[in-house]
Amino acid sequence: MHILPMYYFKAVVKYKSINKAAHELHITQQTLSAHMNSIERELGCILFNRSPNFQLTYEGEKFYRYVKTIINTYESMQKEFSLLAQNESGAIRIGIAHTRSQALIPRAAARFIPQYPYVRIDLKELSNDKLISELREGKLDIAIGDIPLDSTEYATEILHKEEILLVVPTTYMRNNASYTEILSEVPLLVSHSEDITGRMARAIVKENHIVPNIAVSSDNIETLLDMCSLGLGACFCSDKLLTFHVSTNDSFNKNLKIYHTNIIYPIIAAYPKDDVMEKIIKTFIEGIKE
Repeated sequence: MHILPMYYFKAVVKYKSINKAAHELHITQQTLSAHMNSIERELGCILFNRSPNFQLTYEGEKFYRYVKTIINTYESMQKEFSLLAQNESGAIRIGIAHTRSQALIPRAAARFIPQYPYVRIDLKELSNDKLISELREGKLDIAIGDIPLDSTEYATEILHKEEILLVVPTTYMRNNASYTEILSEVPLLVSHSEDITGRMARAIVKENHIVPNIAVSSDNIETLLDMCSLGLGACFCSDKLLTFHVSTNDSFNKNLKIYHTNIIYPIIAAYPKDDVMEKIIKTFIEGIKE
C-alpha cells in the first residue's frame, strides 16, 4: 500500500464525506471512492459505514490508528532527510585535545546549536598525533590542534596563536635567572610527547643541552598545573590554556613566576576538502574564532 491512499483515507475520516474530502484534496469523487474501495479490498474488510455518513467501523478505527502513526513517521522522515540534503542535520565529529576542548568547545557549541539544532556534536578528546591520523582515516570532520598549515590532504584555517610558557613555583625562583637556567635546577612536570606542549618542552631542553629532572608526566595539563601551583615542579603550558585554567579554578595558587619562551605556534582547524558538511564545519569553526 502506498502512502497517498492513507492521506486520502485520513481526509475522508476528517470530513466524514467523500464529496467534502475530494473537494479539499482537489480530486474527483470517483477517484477518491476508487481509492477507498481499493484499500478495503487490500485489507479484506469494511472500513466505513457509508450511511447516513461515513463512520469508521471497528476495523476502520484500528486502521486509522496505523494510518496516523505511518503518516507521522513518514513526515518526520521527510523532514529529516530534507535537512540532511541541506546539510542541516546529522552529526559533526570534532577531535581536539582534552584541555583545549574545555577552553574552546563549550562557547562554540553554544553559538552553533541554535543555528543547527538537528546536528549532533560528537566530540573526541585525543592526543595531537591521534587527531591527525583520525582525520586522515575519515573518522573526524574537524581536527583542532597543531596541524601542518600547508597540508594538501585537507583544508586548514588558523584559529589563534599560542605561546609556550614556563610556569615556575616561587620556591624555585632565583633573581635574574633565565628560564633555561631554571630548567636545569627544578623538577619538571611535563605533558607526554604526543601533546604539543610535551613535544615542545622536550625540544627546548634538548636544544639547550639540559638533562631534565622529569618528576611527573601526564596527558592532563590541568593536573600538571595544579601540581605546579602546589610547588611540586615547573610546568610548560600554552598561554591560552594557562589563562583559561586560572580563570576557572579559584583554588589555583597564582603566586607563580611566568617565563616567556617566545615560542609561538598556531592552533589549526583542519577538515576534509570539498566535504558535503563544509557549510556546517565552517559555521562551527567561526564559533570558535569569535
